[in-house]
Amino acid sequence: MWRCSGALGVYSPVLHPSGCGIHIWHRRHPSNRNRHCCPAARHQVHWNEERASGLLCCLCDWISDRQGQGFTMLPRLVLNSWTQPLSVLGLQMSATTPSLMFSFKRFWAEHCIQNFLSKARSLPCCFWPRSHPCLGWYGKCKHELLVEACRLYTKFSARPSSIEAIPFVIEKVQYLTAVRTSIYGRPGACYVDIPADFVNLQVNVNSLKYTECCMSPPISMAETSAVRMAASVIRNAKQPLLIIGKGAAYAHAEENIKKLVEQYKLPFLPTPMGKGVVPDNHPNCVGAARSRALQFADVIVLFGARLNWILHFGLPPRYQPDVKFIQVDICAEELGNNVKPTVTLLGDISAVSKQLLEELDKTSWEYPPESKWWKTLREKMKSNEAASKELASKKSLPMNYYTVFYHVQEQLPRDCFVVSEGANTMDIGRTVLQNYLPRHRLDAGTFGTMGVGLGFAIAAAMVAKDRHPGQRVICVEGDSAFGFSGMEVETICRYNLPIILLVVNNNGIYQGFDMDAWKETLKFQDPTAVVPPMCLLPNSHYEQIMTAFGGKGYFVETPEELQKSLRQSLADTSKPSLINIMIEPQATRKAQMESSFVTRLECSGMIWARYNLSLLGSNDSPASAS
Repeated sequence: MWRCSGALGVYSPVLHPSGCGIHIWHRRHPSNRNRHCCPAARHQVHWNEERASGLLCCLCDWISDRQGQGFTMLPRLVLNSWTQPLSVLGLQMSATTPSLMFSFKRFWAEHCIQNFLSKARSLPCCFWPRSHPCLGWYGKCKHELLVEACRLYTKFSARPSSIEAIPFVIEKVQYLTAVRTSIYGRPGACYVDIPADFVNLQVNVNSLKYTECCMSPPISMAETSAVRMAASVIRNAKQPLLIIGKGAAYAHAEENIKKLVEQYKLPFLPTPMGKGVVPDNHPNCVGAARSRALQFADVIVLFGARLNWILHFGLPPRYQPDVKFIQVDICAEELGNNVKPTVTLLGDISAVSKQLLEELDKTSWEYPPESKWWKTLREKMKSNEAASKELASKKSLPMNYYTVFYHVQEQLPRDCFVVSEGANTMDIGRTVLQNYLPRHRLDAGTFGTMGVGLGFAIAAAMVAKDRHPGQRVICVEGDSAFGFSGMEVETICRYNLPIILLVVNNNGIYQGFDMDAWKETLKFQDPTAVVPPMCLLPNSHYEQIMTAFGGKGYFVETPEELQKSLRQSLADTSKPSLINIMIEPQATRKAQMESSFVTRLECSGMIWARYNLSLLGSNDSPASAS
């Protein structure tokens, strides 16, 4: 069995004296291509169902070999809600009957490893877990397995051989460095394994040799001929679009990209964590007409954005079949994934965007602000904003998502960090909650992993507390997403972090039951037989978790209560707070009218709604998405 400490983001083993244990790592890329580019290994690593099954077979064989040793083995999957670096399967043994109890939930295994990968692929950080000094398994120390396994998922993985070696591992190991590797090239995670018996050891301070901090990352530039070609494609575009990804935020490219947008009158669309590179309220931001912009653009410039599920893989029907992509990225392995670009610009995004500016400056050109393309986008933005405003102004109770986010947006400080995760909560929140500064938004990201929100909020709060005292962190959670790591509220209260948690509670994942429907459902059978798996207990008082640890908790059901509680939470900087916001259980996003294309998530929501209605004996069915 493994015991996880959310406070420090480490885990320590609690095992039978025999020291037996095993780790299993399994990940599955959600892009439906079941593959992921591994920059550490510089090759394509394929993961699939068969590989996972093979790992499980090995585990079962290993357990079967030991059934005669008088042990009952109960594998338990343990989820560390803050760091979640690995899918850990621990074996708890006791000297009883030689029976086998095996329970494995693949979903949670995927959840853990995808969560780790979402950090490892996009955050310049290092993990320092504390592991057991030596856990034997077939002659190999467990830490060796751990370090080697992490090598697949991180940019650098090592374990110091002594305390004196720690500075060298952190800064310099065979000309590779943990800190340097994490920030050079595309930012990514590094793993440094600290043995448990190092924690309390003492050494002579004179024996330690410290190394100087690494230099800032070198700046690479794109080939001049490629820049010239890209500028030509942009000038000849009839319906251009810039997509600003989180890579542009990491590269601190906001000044050059903003100049590119304003000087040449180009429309832009930010990805979720690219929001704020150019402020969301900029007149050239076409986020309110996202589907129309993607579907009809003929030239798209990607600044540090991947063509993954968030951008629909760059494929029809969300895009024109003959759309031209210009891809700007610092990572060569990302170039040409899913769709072959017309032009690739490999280099630092800030430097490359400056190159583009210089090349476009050679001729007096700007995209016509009164073009048919701009007119189409503005009309669509106006109609979508009107539809959202109509939903936000509804006075009916319970509230809907748009009403909640409208009142939240009114009071949010412009410099606050926004952390968001959930299903509709995150998706709708992206369109309503504005970001005005770069690197001020964190959400589930590329892997869409739930459970990261409170950990991200804790990290953001630590940065804010250290560098910008008084800056607030607003963590917007769906009720299901909050359930993955809700006990991190204790960590937040323990360190008195400047975090305001908003739990948008619809009693379920995508949709839930109100109390009346819940009671009606229970009349049929036991809840384990009739309650849909995406339905949660109605009217759960999550705010009481915060008050249990000494923070402030609010349960709100009306816009007036929401406004008052948020105003009080922002004014009180002495304690963290949690606002539990009840909304209509069947609330959803506004109708999508762009095309007949329906995303997988929209389909699952419709199927789930039909299941609910059939369960309640209704003959009605929800209207088809248009």
